[in-house]
Amino acid sequence: FKQKTAYEIRNCDWSSDVCSSDLRRPARICRISRVSRGPESFRWVLACALSVGLAWSWQTDLAAAAGDEAGRLFDSASDELGLVESARSRAEESGRRLLLVAGANWCHDSRALAVRLTTPPLDGFIAKHYEVLFLDVGYLDHGMLALRRFGTPIYYATPTVLVIEPSSGVVINEGNRHQWRNASLIGLAEASEYFEEMAVLEHRRDESSLSAQALQRLAEIDAWELEMVARLELAYLRLGPMLRTLDEAGLRPPSFDAQWEEVALFRTLVSLKLDALRTQVWEADDAAMWNTDAKFPVYADFSWESGGN
Repeated sequence: FKQKTAYEIRNCDWSSDVCSSDLRRPARICRISRVSRGPESFRWVLACALSVGLAWSWQTDLAAAAGDEAGRLFDSASDELGLVESARSRAEESGRRLLLVAGANWCHDSRALAVRLTTPPLDGFIAKHYEVLFLDVGYLDHGMLALRRFGTPIYYATPTVLVIEPSSGVVINEGNRHQWRNASLIGLAEASEYFEEMAVLEHRRDESSLSAQALQRLAEIDAWELEMVARLELAYLRLGPMLRTLDEAGLRPPSFDAQWEEVALFRTLVSLKLDALRTQVWEADDAAMWNTDAKFPVYADFSWESGGN
């Protein structure tokens, strides 16, 4: 299985986010005015996105989703850390890896992946090599503690998939967990290849092998990520209640679609940027090969930060 870089994302990967296939709206050009561009910005991403029309579809078709019970395996738990620890222990005792799938029943891509993992022909391989935990993120208000147990500060999409070595807690698929935001678009062959590789892949990112300069660069990237995580958490606090209202009452808050679109673009670009930056360091422990003269992307206040509706 070949990890797709930020430069190899397929056009269809830009067409969806968290619950992409539950969303219905004609393609539109996304707004980019909120991105403040430094010497090295997301211009290349946005140019690519705009060139293919960037079909962000943001209206969740919850009525249609309600009629589809397949893949509704994400059960909420009051003690998510306890739930994860129990699953980790079972994985360790059985000599399997922990497959943590953070998603939600309202998300089509989460359900699509759940169906893929629990039905033939892939289910037998998954049961043999993985202890699977379908972790419910609720209305963007659960799941963070469980992910942070394994060094992942937030989910940038649902589903988010972590393949974990249970004895050490190391995330094996650290560099390509974000692609499952489009789980409904990933076919059987590609999914099978991915999980077959992750079942045997050894963790190759050993920080003890890096230079002091590389470690400093990774620390800078981590610090920037935490700044973005704090902003994304505020977005989830705003979106969560609106998503609950839409799901449980069937009422669409007036500002939901615009804010969902805004948040989705932000978190997608951030996750792609993080993957690209870290890959630079791990693939070449040589500052001459990094874009260190480029500043991290800077964003003006978003609507959820400025109080806009």
